[in-house]
Amino acid sequence: MATLDSLNARAVPCPSCAKTVDVSIVTYLFSPFGTAFDLYPGQTVQREGFEASEFFVEESLSEDCYRVRAATQELGISILFDRISSDPCACGAALAPLVALEITQALPRGDWEYAIRLGLLSIELVDVFQPASLHKVDFVQYERLLQIAPDMRELSYPARVDRLAQIYRDPKE
Repeated sequence: MATLDSLNARAVPCPSCAKTVDVSIVTYLFSPFGTAFDLYPGQTVQREGFEASEFFVEESLSEDCYRVRAATQELGISILFDRISSDPCACGAALAPLVALEITQALPRGDWEYAIRLGLLSIELVDVFQPASLHKVDFVQYERLLQIAPDMRELSYPARVDRLAQIYRDPKE
C-alpha cells in the first residue's frame, strides 16, 4: 500500500489579486512505500531508495509527472501540480501550485543503497494562463490536467515551456 506525502504552505497569495489561501498537496511521488511525511517550507526529510541525480536527468517522476524543460545542474526541481480546484480565483486567475524542492545526496540508512535529502523550499500559486509563470517549471503532474488537455503528455520535454502554455487556453478566449 502506498503512503501519501503532504506538501503544505500557509497564506499563499494569488499572483493576480494577492488573496491568500492555505495549500496542501497530497502526493506519492517521493517513496510510495516509505513513512509518510508532512512538510512545510524550510523543512526537510530523508528519503531512501533514490539517488539525487535521477531527479535531474529523468524524463518523468511517475506515470503522470513529466519533465517539461531540460534538466539543469541546479540542486532543486520545481513541479507544477494539478489545479487547486476547477474554479478560478475570485479575480479570475486559474491557479495551480508550483512546488520548489531542494534535492541533495544523503547518507543511506539501513539496507538502502541510496538516499536523498528532500527539502521544501516554497509553494507558490501560478496562473496557468500566464506563460511567463511557466518558465521555471521542471515537471508537470498531469493527473487531472490530462482531463482538461488530453494532448498535454505529448508536450513533455523536449517541448518548450511556452508550447506547454498553449494548452492552458483561457476558457474566455
